[in-house]
Amino acid sequence: MTRGAYVTSVTGENNFIARPVAVLNPPGIWHRDHFVGGRGSFMTVDLVTDDLAEDRALHALDPKILQHCTRLAASLEHANSLAVEDAVDLLARLFREKKPNDLAGVPASIERAYEAIMDSQEPWLLTMEGLARIAGVHPNHLPRAFRSRFGITASMLAAARQVELCGRALSQSSEPLADIAAEFGFCDQAHMSARFRQLANSTPGAWRKKSMPG
Repeated sequence: MTRGAYVTSVTGENNFIARPVAVLNPPGIWHRDHFVGGRGSFMTVDLVTDDLAEDRALHALDPKILQHCTRLAASLEHANSLAVEDAVDLLARLFREKKPNDLAGVPASIERAYEAIMDSQEPWLLTMEGLARIAGVHPNHLPRAFRSRFGITASMLAAARQVELCGRALSQSSEPLADIAAEFGFCDQAHMSARFRQLANSTPGAWRKKSMPG
């Protein structure tokens, strides 16, 4: 991903990314990655993944990998096929250095809790007990299992979903910021602004100005 606010389920990353990131999604892997508001740009590279990640997505914010991706993108117009293949092979080797979390003992049903958060129109109302019931696990086990599988807590994901929904409303309405903050479960406008700065590296006003048409 090269530009745009991006929501991803990759293990080990904050779920709401507003900066460049390299994501490896092996063939057949379940994910719901998408750009917030459908706006952004990315470069896709096919890698041989047999000895990389077999059962989960990986991400990279490492400057070495990001710089390599940037050079690769810039060279596509003039590099010969041999140079491109060498660059792609190096990218695969850089990803091989990443070590995914140990998922032993994490039930596959934990993904139902992720789905529940991502489908929720009111994620600020979700509870640990309710998510545990959906996932079929004990409430005391859900936090660790969720973090092991996705690299973030359920509350962090719910906060990212809250910002995503709020950002969508900001781009489609001229409603006062205080009213939107109340509508989307924030304590007040200051709380909404703080969450946007934390997760989207922006303020609600700046987000609205950037994303509204015209």
